[in-house]
Amino acid sequence: MPVSKKKNLASRPKGPPRITATMFYKHLRCPHWVYWDIHGDVKDKAEVNELTQKIWEHGVVHEKNVVEHYGDFDEVPEYGDENDLFERTVELMRKESKIIYHARLIDGAWVGVPDLLFKTSLPLGRRSKLGEYIYEPYDIKSSYIERPEDVKDEYRFQLAFYALILEKIQGVRPEYGHLIDADLRTVDVRINDVLDDFHLTLREIEKIIAGEKPAPFLASACKESPWFALCRRDAEACDDICLIYKIRRSDHVKLYAAGVKTVTELATANIDDLENSVEGMSRRKLEALQRQARSLHEKKLIVIQKNPLPTAETELYFDIEGDPLRGVEYLFGMLVAKGKSKGKYEYFLAPTPDDEKTAWYEFLEFVRTLPSDAPIFHYGTYERTVVNRLKNRYGGDEHAIEKLEKQMFNLLTTVCESVALPVYFYSLKDIAKQLGFKWRHKAAGGANSITWYEQYLELKDTKKTAVKAKKILQDIIDYNEDDVRATMLLKRWLDDIPEPD
Repeated sequence: MPVSKKKNLASRPKGPPRITATMFYKHLRCPHWVYWDIHGDVKDKAEVNELTQKIWEHGVVHEKNVVEHYGDFDEVPEYGDENDLFERTVELMRKESKIIYHARLIDGAWVGVPDLLFKTSLPLGRRSKLGEYIYEPYDIKSSYIERPEDVKDEYRFQLAFYALILEKIQGVRPEYGHLIDADLRTVDVRINDVLDDFHLTLREIEKIIAGEKPAPFLASACKESPWFALCRRDAEACDDICLIYKIRRSDHVKLYAAGVKTVTELATANIDDLENSVEGMSRRKLEALQRQARSLHEKKLIVIQKNPLPTAETELYFDIEGDPLRGVEYLFGMLVAKGKSKGKYEYFLAPTPDDEKTAWYEFLEFVRTLPSDAPIFHYGTYERTVVNRLKNRYGGDEHAIEKLEKQMFNLLTTVCESVALPVYFYSLKDIAKQLGFKWRHKAAGGANSITWYEQYLELKDTKKTAVKAKKILQDIIDYNEDDVRATMLLKRWLDDIPEPD
């Protein structure tokens, strides 16, 4: 029989501070996010940017669609007294509700709100405090998770968090947590595989709640935090080694343990002394980090080696704009440059998400006409990933796809192998701006392009807003053209860098 005594249930919260599943996401993106949320002054907190707001809104819509897809569910109100919501959740669990939406899970200072709980039968002969069944947590994500190994740690840890509270409530820990992605695919996460790393992260979060400020650290993920300006300010104020591009958290710990905490200290250290004092790091890695430190410290370019780049009479520069909110690639841009000309910009647009396939096929038709010896330069891994995804999704002209895959060349790899630059991040924007390139739109950026596309879709079908929609669409096209022109500038700059001293 199901349990009926409340004393068997998890204990209620005894007051702040609370630990939530969201903290694990924030901590893994940027540890200072959690710290400043608790101990910071709200006046130093930036407003949520428009794209983040759009992502939240899209996530809410997707969540509603998923819940409606499953149909038969009981819902716990999203807002109200936490204790009452907890009791309502437990009541539904006792009544053997098939699916519980917005369950409120509480154990002491732990408060979790999984998107869904699914009732699951236990193997014959096993019982929980509830009876011959338990509940397993499901979280809904608006992103696409193609393989189990693609699941981010922050998602795994959130599921582990829910599973541990459920263990207190029902007496049996769920073996699995689950994610439902944008395509309604379910990805299973084995909880025991996550727990060791989960508890390490939990201890770090508990120290932060208690007032311990994490060591300075700056990574591209920190840009998601509304406290990013403080992260950067603190790192610059103490010249911390976290300012070095591509330094890992494990590298940061090892250098700190050896007493090397600033960019200046690393830049001016004797490499032999570093190799002897920094444990678990190869000389090659130390040399790479020191080069980047020297570039920052001395504010100058350091040439590592001059790598020859592919050349041909015609060179191509390629950039794709995509909207992760809708899982659509909406613009394929290509700059066709002969010799040292400024080049001619071509683009293929999906005016609506339903036009993605058409835009892809039109783009492939264009690629088929391009010279077979022309290198296709792009920056980063996004373009190749998209080509592979759309090839699998829609197929298309095999000759054109083969040409794309064969002739694509990632300039980021060459940049990292050839030079050290006095910048914190090696995005195309950071590097091209360092080289003097200017985007036409002050707010130009991948995030802004996504926001613009969302705005365009909202406005394009209304007569009063059609002119504004057209202007937004042109901003998107201009931004993409600027990106491929920045890529061309970078490639030609790499051609002209001197041989290393």
